Amino acid sequence: MVTSLSKWRARRAEQRHVNNSSVTVLTVRASLAADAQDFQSGLDLEVCEVVGGASALLESASVQHLLQWAREVVSLGVSLVLCQRCIHPALKEFFLDEGVLFVDRLGAECFSLACWLADSHAVDRIQMAVGSHSVGRLSSIEHVTVNDQGFWHLSGATSEATIGTLVLVSPTQMDLADLRDCCKCIWKMLDSCFSHTRVVYGGG
Repeated sequence: MVTSLSKWRARRAEQRHVNNSSVTVLTVRASLAADAQDFQSGLDLEVCEVVGGASALLESASVQHLLQWAREVVSLGVSLVLCQRCIHPALKEFFLDEGVLFVDRLGAECFSLACWLADSHAVDRIQMAVGSHSVGRLSSIEHVTVNDQGFWHLSGATSEATIGTLVLVSPTQMDLADLRDCCKCIWKMLDSCFSHTRVVYGGG
């Protein structure tokens, strides 16, 4: 499985390249942006110290809660955090300082594949206790570059956990969108051929 990686994060990640026999992964379905409804009531702005980094003005007391949660994650030895939604900048900085890799904005479809690949139970609410039952495993994480774009190559811990990834490249975003739609149609037709052998999707 391959996930995209911004250039600035690739440079930071190259300094902490992960390619071990086993990589501990935490998958999070909940928002880590401190703007979820769980954090909206009864919170006051204040200044506090970010562990492992410089002082910063935190948007709300909810960020403190996120940082406390992140410390529990680090104590479990987690090497990679995969989030379906957003991660707050202060939390990103904390993970970088602690040497924890992270990928956010995966989206529902890609996130479900990541959970299956790592054999992990997704964290649906930050209030949930994070323990060894919540983490999954990968055999390796490798940073690869395709046409000057950085990607994480995630390998499952077992031979059964395998996902093939097709990386599409095009000169413009419009051409790339057309190419992506064509590939989706082709994939749907192939899936239809295997699942319904008597009917070919789109065959009339």
